[in-house]
Amino acid sequence: MVLLCGVVKVETVNMFKSAYNRYLEIFFGYRPNHIYSVTQLLLEIGLPSWNTLFINSQTVLVKSWQNCQNGLVSQLCLLGL
Repeated sequence: MVLLCGVVKVETVNMFKSAYNRYLEIFFGYRPNHIYSVTQLLLEIGLPSWNTLFINSQTVLVKSWQNCQNGLVSQLCLLGL
């Protein structure tokens, strides 16, 4: 997760989170009545939250980075980059 620190701005992540939530509400028809919370919508349709998707993708990226056999990538990983 250190890998993405400083690369992705918090504002950008929040914009993607908001867009993801709005898209799901509109796509599944929950937006017009405003009765459902995003959490309730996600539980009902069985989709992961934005935070789950983001953390999982970070974890996969870091594991791939650490397991890479490329010498240059291995040295950068050791440096914490």
